[in-house]
Formats: sequence, C-alpha cells, structure tokens
Amino acid sequence: MEDATISEGLSRCTVSYRTPYGVVGFTVFLQLELLSQSSSFDPASGLYVVTLEVRVTYDQYYPKGVKFWTRYKTSFSRQGGIYAVKVSVEELAPFTLYCEDWRGVRTYINVSP
Repeated sequence: MEDATISEGLSRCTVSYRTPYGVVGFTVFLQLELLSQSSSFDPASGLYVVTLEVRVTYDQYYPKGVKFWTRYKTSFSRQGGIYAVKVSVEELAPFTLYCEDWRGVRTYINVSP
C-alpha cells in the first residue's frame, strides 16, 4: 500500500504490487460532496425532512451503485449523476450521512441542518 486517506467526504487507497510482468498499481476511491441542502416540516408525520443533494465520485467509469444511511429514516434516489437523499428527523440537529459503494468502500459527511 502506497497511500491511504480516510477523511470526511473521501476514502482513497493507492496500492501497487509486483507480478511476473512488472509492477501493477491502482487507486480505489469514493468521494461524497454535499451540493445543497434544505429542510421542511411534514405535519402528517410530525418530522422534519432534510433533503440533501450529493455528488458521488468513484474511481470506476461504470459504478454499480451506492447506498446511504444515517441513524434516522433515510431514503435516496438517483437523478443523473446526483443523488437526492431524504432524512426524517425529530429535530433539526447535526447528523452524519454515510455512503457505501458496491465494493464496501465507505465515506461520510457531517450535516448541520
């Protein structure tokens, strides 16, 4: 392993190894960027709905997908290259949004609604 970075919004690892044909190297990464956020009160449920627009960037051209979660009820949908993530909370307080890709690579961002 040559380099590893795990920080808010980015998980990246660069690896190289020897083969009979030479040295092979690759970098795996998952990056999460918060583009916008809004919140509204849903009187039917009595909860605040925090809506986040996030961009997810990978090291692969054709990703197989990601999932999002928090400690609250979370749903998400993809709109082109952007994900709309909705989080239902009892009060507008900071929380952490986690993102994991199909390989098990994870990253997170802290959200303050």
